[in-house]
Amino acid sequence: EMSSQSGALTRTYYALESFCENMGEKIVPYLPDLVEKLVVMIAHSPTVHGKELAISALGAVSNAAEEAIVPFLGQVMEHLKVYLTAPDTEDGIRLKTQAIDTLSVFARKIGKETFSPMAAECVQLGMANLSSADDPDLRRCIYSLFAAISSTCPEALYPCLDPIVKKMFETLDSTEGMTTEYKNDSIPRFDLDDSVEEGKGEESDDEDEVLGDYENIEGITVENGYLEEKGDALASLCELADNMATHFVPYYEDTFGYGLKLVDYTAPLVRRGRFCA
Repeated sequence: EMSSQSGALTRTYYALESFCENMGEKIVPYLPDLVEKLVVMIAHSPTVHGKELAISALGAVSNAAEEAIVPFLGQVMEHLKVYLTAPDTEDGIRLKTQAIDTLSVFARKIGKETFSPMAAECVQLGMANLSSADDPDLRRCIYSLFAAISSTCPEALYPCLDPIVKKMFETLDSTEGMTTEYKNDSIPRFDLDDSVEEGKGEESDDEDEVLGDYENIEGITVENGYLEEKGDALASLCELADNMATHFVPYYEDTFGYGLKLVDYTAPLVRRGRFCA
């Protein structure tokens, strides 16, 4: 029964988001009622999933309404800040991820004049979470937040651009979430990330044996969350390159190199980011 209720709620919010997307600026007359009801859901929904859906819907409403959402921004941010600073529990990370995603919509849509006073605080929020984020979805949303900020207030990113870009490069290099599958069932599966760490500084004396191991590889699987993270990291790098002008010049060559490196990547989510490059 609970699963059925959750599915019905998900479909309801999906319909609302589709409605917002199709209405565009025509959504404005409905804003007072929509915002009021969504804020109540964000604050009082009995489930984490319900809160997630309401926060996501608020982003969809804001994306459609653009600057018309500004009169409601104080009311919305009061509730959103609770989840932007949520503890790093499983539920807290889910809500924080969705809240950051909605914050990115504000960065793009509410206008420079309104967003500028918030920009530095949003950058600090992103940096504080990025330094400790172990969840690929959270990191992905933080990268998208930085890209969104660069579209409106690029100057807010100048002091932190180097660590931001280097973290995105780390994501593109990472083998986290990858698992090797062998043709021979007797050979155990292992995480590439672990094998790389263990193999640093060690060279095999028997290259034929190493090549034989590679020949036994059936394939490599990557968890979707990490694929999405790579795709968004590359897309965000490209947007930073467009928006940060000369400040991004030191990173152009490496960014272009990553785009070429991933040119044959089979995952559509990563190819999307590569085409941006």
